Amino acid sequence: MFFMFCPLCTNQLVLDTSAECGTHFACRTCPYKHEMNMPVVSSRKSRNPKQVEDIIGSSTEGLSMTDARCPQCDHARAFFFEMQTRSADEPMTVFYCCEECKHKWSEN
Repeated sequence: MFFMFCPLCTNQLVLDTSAECGTHFACRTCPYKHEMNMPVVSSRKSRNPKQVEDIIGSSTEGLSMTDARCPQCDHARAFFFEMQTRSADEPMTVFYCCEECKHKWSEN
């Protein structure tokens, strides 16, 4: 990971790729800009919120079982797994898949 800092106010510079400005690093608190002499390739992709169906998919192979009441068929057992979907200081999201009807839901 590479960080650049503003020589005027010492804040961290952020990448600005707006079309009217070209590609450069800019300070958020003062007008300092550091022009880039080569194109920047970013590996960061914007993420769209995933639906429960997209995350669990169609296979429940390898998922653990728990006592959880299905909101659709009222069955008492479901497959589940936990995933960190928000910032690290937020609780994990639990994803469920009903053993009986395969209905999928989540709880934060």
